[in-house]
Amino acid sequence: MRCAIYTRKSTDEGLEQSFNSLDAQREACEAYIASQMHEGWICHEGSYDDGGWSGGTIERPALRKLMIDIKAGIIKTIVVYKIDRLTRSLTDFAKLVEIFDEHGVTFVSVTQQFNTTTSMGRLTLNVLLSFAQYEREITGERIRDKFAASKAKGMFMGGKVPIGYLLGDQELLIDDKYAEVVNLIFEKYLELGSAGAVKRWLNNQGILTPVRHHRNGQQTGGKPFYTGHLYQLLSNPIYIGKVRHKKDIYDGQHTAIISQDLWDSVQARLAENASRPKGCVSTKLQQYPLVGKIFSSVGYRLAPTTVHKKETRYRHYTVNRTRHEPPYGELTSLPAQEAERVTAQALKELLSELEPQQSSLPTEVFLHTRAEVSALPLHELIGTVILHRDRLDVTLAEVCTAKLGLSKQPSYSQPIAPRSVGKRNRLILTNDPQPRPNKELILAVAAAWDWYRKLTKGQVSSLGELAAQEEITQGTITRNLPLALLKPAQVDKLLKGNHHPDLTIKMLLSDPAIL
Repeated sequence: MRCAIYTRKSTDEGLEQSFNSLDAQREACEAYIASQMHEGWICHEGSYDDGGWSGGTIERPALRKLMIDIKAGIIKTIVVYKIDRLTRSLTDFAKLVEIFDEHGVTFVSVTQQFNTTTSMGRLTLNVLLSFAQYEREITGERIRDKFAASKAKGMFMGGKVPIGYLLGDQELLIDDKYAEVVNLIFEKYLELGSAGAVKRWLNNQGILTPVRHHRNGQQTGGKPFYTGHLYQLLSNPIYIGKVRHKKDIYDGQHTAIISQDLWDSVQARLAENASRPKGCVSTKLQQYPLVGKIFSSVGYRLAPTTVHKKETRYRHYTVNRTRHEPPYGELTSLPAQEAERVTAQALKELLSELEPQQSSLPTEVFLHTRAEVSALPLHELIGTVILHRDRLDVTLAEVCTAKLGLSKQPSYSQPIAPRSVGKRNRLILTNDPQPRPNKELILAVAAAWDWYRKLTKGQVSSLGELAAQEEITQGTITRNLPLALLKPAQVDKLLKGNHHPDLTIKMLLSDPAIL
């Protein structure tokens, strides 16, 4: 009977001592196993010690290791000092017992005598665990109450030490170097007006977060500030000598870093920035003028997405497939530049077709107003944009409709023909009926022909040599090599672009007859 000893302690306090709580638990369990030697019990050499882990969860490293060894058939008996060392949760206990039964494993508590193979033993265990869980919950309530009372007295109750302070003997002491940085951040926010601008200023100055050394030997900090961190810092009342607990703020026992006047000014600016009207022209709206107004053919909104590759930025409008159920529509993703260009073209055509007879305004007033409306930014002109496979339906904004004295929103259908132009900018939208060759497909066929020639003419001795020469994998060569066997008529179609605009290399390999 190979026995594993499992030990646990909820906190890491005292674990650095030469003989700690885990050692005491193990010593008692080893003595118990030795007393059962006549029954064939032997102590497993491996250790399963969880120091600093709560019994309210089974996600503990040593317990996970123990479960792995149980499933591998290494362990037949688990020995613990008390049942609550294994778990303090009834639901977790039920999961563990199910695993124990499945693998024929029993467990023993040194200080609590019971047998898990009998119904009475299981009842005893459940009763003991009920009290263990109750004790854990009561302890949690006491700790939370003590925490709240200490906060009300203005005490710092641990956690991440705020920038600008150092941790003394359970108190916060001012870090002169970073206290100056905190003051600079507050002042620069008032001067520059946004956390993003402050972040860029800090980065240009080479100012990094303070380096922190922790008891476990880890080191954090020494990195650039990020925007979210700055917002947390700017709204933390600890810098005016106060302590926050949930929604309440109390006078702290530490020294303030910034003045009350500076704090009030920054909070007013934060509130002002947060309450900006939603319809104002933001940076996002300038980058994506169709945001919130472009939809797929089934009514799903296309969200703006940005992809960065090296120094190049690619903008797209895309249906969020994690939020919606299929079908998603005829077109679900397209380059932002193409969508905006064709939308602007459609709006230009729409406005040019409007006649003074359609308006309630006098002819001269209508013509003057139409010229003014035409000069508005794209996002102010658009009502909605609906994407279809063969057309793009655009409506004029209600505000513009009212200015022009029209009784209903005018609309316009712009014919489009999606064309594939490579991996990154997948589609372009054009009303040009002339086909356009797909450079990506043509280059893939040309490469396949080159590989085929080298292999058949003996210029390379193996696929491995060819892959090394081309600096690609053998899998890429074997996958794309069939493209060299396309018929001349099929290659001619590729060169002229006489194929479906969505044709891809994968589609061509799976069904060459598609050409």
